[in-house]
Amino acid sequence: MKSSIYRMKRVSLRMSLTAVLPIAGLLSQSVWAAAAKFAWPVPSRATLTETALKKGKTAKMSYDIVLTRAKDGKNLELRFENYQFLNLDGLDLTDAETRRQLGPQLAPVTALASALPTLVINSAGTLQDIVGIEQSVEKALQVLPSDDPKMREALSAMMRSPEMIAQIKEKSGDFWRVWVQTWIGCDTTAGKSETLEQKIAMLGGGAIMVPLIIQSEGSAANAPGHVRFSAQSVLEGEEARKALGSMIKQFAAQIPPREGVKPFSEDMLKSVKRTSKFFVVTNPRTLQPQQAEYEVVTDLTVEDQTKSSVEKRSYSFNWAAPASKAQQ
Repeated sequence: MKSSIYRMKRVSLRMSLTAVLPIAGLLSQSVWAAAAKFAWPVPSRATLTETALKKGKTAKMSYDIVLTRAKDGKNLELRFENYQFLNLDGLDLTDAETRRQLGPQLAPVTALASALPTLVINSAGTLQDIVGIEQSVEKALQVLPSDDPKMREALSAMMRSPEMIAQIKEKSGDFWRVWVQTWIGCDTTAGKSETLEQKIAMLGGGAIMVPLIIQSEGSAANAPGHVRFSAQSVLEGEEARKALGSMIKQFAAQIPPREGVKPFSEDMLKSVKRTSKFFVVTNPRTLQPQQAEYEVVTDLTVEDQTKSSVEKRSYSFNWAAPASKAQQ
């Protein structure tokens, strides 16, 4: 449901506070006074602690992000390294004995979670490409359960499909859009806001135009020299319902039918609403974040049943000292 390139344009600041997926799209730079600017040192490294909630499960993990200059000499590359789980649903994985006991079960989970591609970013901080998706998918397939050969074969085909590759590629850029790209060009003055109209290409064709509101909240408490930005969006309505229904049907068609399970059709999806909120505490001179968070609440009504799901992720950054010129 998301394209790799979105066209943005200003719209009235009096528009209602609705918008699309928080991290779904490449946001163009806003032309604001006193604008925040991307200027990470190259090379640079930060150790992140991430806390996640998804499908009722919680996890805490740690990993490094490393920014270096790409081989073309023009762009930058962001890699993910040293991925490890610290906690899973309250189970402390920093305990040596616990890690020893869970080693066989923890290894494939860690391998799957750490199969992250490399982000290619231009000098202005805009995501240009994501490389290594196919390799990440193959790593994920290696740890898929093999109890049901037919199901495994169907999942493998779906994961390797161009549609799924495109979805994974777009999702892989979520990190950067939450941490940096959304805020490029934002005015640091408290109370300033911007509404952007975003073109979302739909899987199978078509597009939806939706607004995204970005707000500057001024200086961040307990973080001298940093500011706080926030954004909110909502995706709903008949057009979104039809598009999502079509996408679900395409994916469902690749899964072997199960006895007693009714095949999915677009008219079974009665309504959809996806509300997204995200924020960052960042240095406006470099857009090196100190803290970031996003939350997505999805409400789907399928026939006569409404189901809600919540995904939430928070990040804290510990930046390494800048490299000396000799190291660069």
